[in-house]
Amino acid sequence: MYADDVALQADSPDDDLAVLLGIIHAGNSKYGLHINAAKTEVVVGGRPTTLPTFKLAGKELLVTDNFKYLGSFFADDGSMKREMDVRNVRAQAEFRHFQNV
Repeated sequence: MYADDVALQADSPDDDLAVLLGIIHAGNSKYGLHINAAKTEVVVGGRPTTLPTFKLAGKELLVTDNFKYLGSFFADDGSMKREMDVRNVRAQAEFRHFQNV
């Protein structure tokens, strides 16, 4: 079994998020669930000068500036620009479809 679609939020990436990852990993392992480190991404808000590294079950997690979660894009600066751009393109495509009616 695999855990799917989990989002964690913490005040401090170095301490709180690392602890949360450890708790989630231990809890999941207890029940035979596994988090796929290759599909797990970390977004650190506030744009720190040096990005922390995170490990899960000994594997380093990808630290990125944005990610897609449940179909929506989230960015490290809190903006929804990419999400709005994607929705705008989809809306324009649908509008063009109806222009031929």
